[in-house]
Amino acid sequence: MQEKLKKLFNEIGIEEELFSYFNNAEVEKIVVYDQNKELDFIIDTDQVLPIEVYNNILYKLVSYFNSIESIKLIIRPKNIDNNLLESYYLNVLKNICLDRAKYNIFLDRKIDILGNNINIKTYNKVECTNMFSLKQELIDKLNAFGFDVNINIDLVLDGDLELKNKIKS
Repeated sequence: MQEKLKKLFNEIGIEEELFSYFNNAEVEKIVVYDQNKELDFIIDTDQVLPIEVYNNILYKLVSYFNSIESIKLIIRPKNIDNNLLESYYLNVLKNICLDRAKYNIFLDRKIDILGNNINIKTYNKVECTNMFSLKQELIDKLNAFGFDVNINIDLVLDGDLELKNKIKS
């Protein structure tokens, strides 16, 4: 682990058992925007971090730099494991649903992942419009975790029947 990163982690109180996820990691840069209103921590790692580790570090950064309005943790992994992509997608969607309940319908919706493409089915025009308005936010948040993704949104009209049957049951 780079000495600069180790010093940062010690300063914000990261537990030493998490250091193993950062063996060859280094701080690429720390970007300060708008007179200390936003900080971006960009860290190069070997692998995509487990979501719990990412959330723990982001929480510690936000707590430590509590006078900053917005803090982003951006991970740039050398090796991307797309097997973790679905769990990260669901985590991002759950956090979005905390503030915007209209997206709850997508929490139980099965998605298809092929490589770095996420395919989302929508069953009516309202769902399709809602998901298109969320698409870039999902991409940006998944990029911060280290995933380079594309999101495809498909309108499946016969899926509306499937949704109606689910509501009936």
